[in-house]
Amino acid sequence: MKRIAPSCLTVDLSAVCDNYRLLACRVRQQDPSVGLWCVVKADAYGHSLRQVTGALSAAGAGRFAVATLGEAEEVRRIAPAAEVLILGVTPPQEAGRLWEGNFCQSLHTAEYAAELSAAFVAFAREKPSGTVRPLRTAIKLDCGMGRLGFPVEDDGGVRLPSAEEMRGLAVTEVYAHFSSADDPASPETARQLSRFRAAVRMLHREERFARAQSHIC
Repeated sequence: MKRIAPSCLTVDLSAVCDNYRLLACRVRQQDPSVGLWCVVKADAYGHSLRQVTGALSAAGAGRFAVATLGEAEEVRRIAPAAEVLILGVTPPQEAGRLWEGNFCQSLHTAEYAAELSAAFVAFAREKPSGTVRPLRTAIKLDCGMGRLGFPVEDDGGVRLPSAEEMRGLAVTEVYAHFSSADDPASPETARQLSRFRAAVRMLHREERFARAQSHIC
């Protein structure tokens, strides 16, 4: 029987950091206020979350996106001052861990937002009065990718939970994904960007979403 040689992946961390600096430079040339989120989910796509996050943090990166609460806690150990966005779903009963880690949890449905709110309010009741800050959250919009998120109409309309259904939750981010980001000529990318921009404009008119940062690329 023929033996299959083991696979080996060599990651050049200096190249990873050079890529980050290049992207950051290009973005800042267009808009100095814009920052980058480094997506390090799934063990940094097999590149080693620990090593890649450490290298990027040393290179100046301060925002990391992950899929799970466990990944978020690992990033927090490596980069204590970083902003950490959880793209996936965290069980509502872990609201306390989300709050203690100062993570930003994505909201994909009204039902999930209500469950997380209820769990966090119950957690906050056990803390001394006035000591609990709101739980940071991000609104995930579905502008056409069809994976997760609140569906957005062509005119930017989107149905979100009421303020009462989101008690204790502070929305600091609004984001979406492109379905064909690797194809700059795709007409679907332009349509999704138009929907996203329209939705963000409408959300920013509401006080509770007025200061939320938006990102899609």
